[in-house]
Amino acid sequence: MITPRERILTALRGDLPDRLPIVALDRHLIQGEKEREARNRGLGLLCNRPCYTESISDTEIITKSGPGTQIRTYNTPVGSVTEVLSQGVGYGQASFGRDWVGLVPRRKEFMVKKPEDYKVLKFIVENMHFKPYYYAIEDQMKRLGDDGIVVATLPYEPMQRVLIEFVEWRRFYTDLIKNRGTLEEIYQILEKRYEEELFPIAANCPSEVVMVGANIDSILVNPPLFEKYYLPTYTKCAEIMHPKGKMLNVHMDGRLKVSLNSWQDPSWM
Repeated sequence: MITPRERILTALRGDLPDRLPIVALDRHLIQGEKEREARNRGLGLLCNRPCYTESISDTEIITKSGPGTQIRTYNTPVGSVTEVLSQGVGYGQASFGRDWVGLVPRRKEFMVKKPEDYKVLKFIVENMHFKPYYYAIEDQMKRLGDDGIVVATLPYEPMQRVLIEFVEWRRFYTDLIKNRGTLEEIYQILEKRYEEELFPIAANCPSEVVMVGANIDSILVNPPLFEKYYLPTYTKCAEIMHPKGKMLNVHMDGRLKVSLNSWQDPSWM
């Protein structure tokens, strides 16, 4: 009997399974009798789990929480930056650090608020380190069995991380024109950290599939940006993943038609 796991992996490898695999993300299902019944009838589960831990050396991180708000201050030898996040009820208690309605904290204030803050951000990314953490994947694979697959997750691509986590979008696009050299320096440092530490960790993890963060939308990431700062990341990642038998998954869930021409060469997939 062909299992949901075999069916999903067959389709992902470009082969023809016995029938179309139907898959649901595990955190989107209410666990219990109905979920078990659906799995017994062939529904496959997709479980995202991290394969790494991240730390920042020589940096003190102070977190303060108030009603619906979390304030993080990063104190470094070259200065300090602060970010403010809006969080829902139950944040950190629900699955994957989300709140009870499934949302992650939303940034109300970003680290970089003025040009001088880039000096601190540069120090942070220079001192960012990654270590293997395979327990979450191994544990879920044992629990899941043949009912689906576990996908190893990575953070946002270097430039996407700058855009989504470090710099507010208005400043990002302004600095991309007026201060491009500084932005590119941050991008290049983070890209190197990923290539040297993070991608090899993912390549050696137990999962067959590795997902890069992304949340790509052509309105925010137009084709020239995508081709210059994103495709090279996927290519480097794939070059490290493929010899280890890994498949690379990029999470694209926005308006994508305008960027279609950038994806005609599937060699990085």
